[in-house]
Amino acid sequence: MGTDIYGWVEVNQSAAPSNWQGIIRITWLIQRNYPMFGSLFGIRNLYAFRPLAAERGFPPDVSNGVLEDAQNMGAVGITWLAYTEVQQIDWEEYGQPIIMKATGMLPEAHRRKECVTDDWDLLFAMMRMLAARAGDEQVRLIAWFDQY
Repeated sequence: MGTDIYGWVEVNQSAAPSNWQGIIRITWLIQRNYPMFGSLFGIRNLYAFRPLAAERGFPPDVSNGVLEDAQNMGAVGITWLAYTEVQQIDWEEYGQPIIMKATGMLPEAHRRKECVTDDWDLLFAMMRMLAARAGDEQVRLIAWFDQY
C-alpha cells in the first residue's frame, strides 16, 4: 500500500496573527510523488534529501477547519511549510541516493527540481498568487500523510 499526501494551503487574511483559513485543499491537486515527499517532508525519502519541513506538527495557530480535517483522517507526519520557505528552496541541491532495501539497487542522484511534477508546479503557482494578494508571510502549506 502506498503513501498519499493530504492537506491545505492556508492564508492569513488579516493583520490578526491567528486568522488563518484553509483556502486550497491539496488532495485533488497533488498526486503521489515520493521524491517530492522526501525532498520537502522526509517521507519516503528515497534520495536522502535534507527535508525542509519534516514532522513539525501543526503550527500553533492552525485553522479549526484544517485541524478538524486532519484529525478526522488519522493524519501522520503532520507538518507545514511557509511560502517564504518555498521561495528559498535550493532546487539545484542533490539528494544522496540510498540503497533501496527491497531490491538492493542504488537509485540515481536527483536534484530537487527533478522531483517537481506539473501538480507541484501548479500548487506553488497558486501559493505565489495568494502571496501576491495577502503577503509572502501569510501563506503556508499544511500537509499530512495517511501512512509512512
